[in-house]
Amino acid sequence: MQQMNSEELSELLAQLELSTEESRDELLTDFLVRPYPTKVTQDN
Repeated sequence: MQQMNSEELSELLAQLELSTEESRDELLTDFLVRPYPTKVTQDN
């Protein structure tokens, strides 16, 4: 699992503050998929 550095985290938080509800859902999904990949990607 790849660790997120403080710069990446602050960028994500800035994006979340400026996002709409729909884009916020996408940002959070991307955030969760990055550290917790799906089983399909783990098998490759």
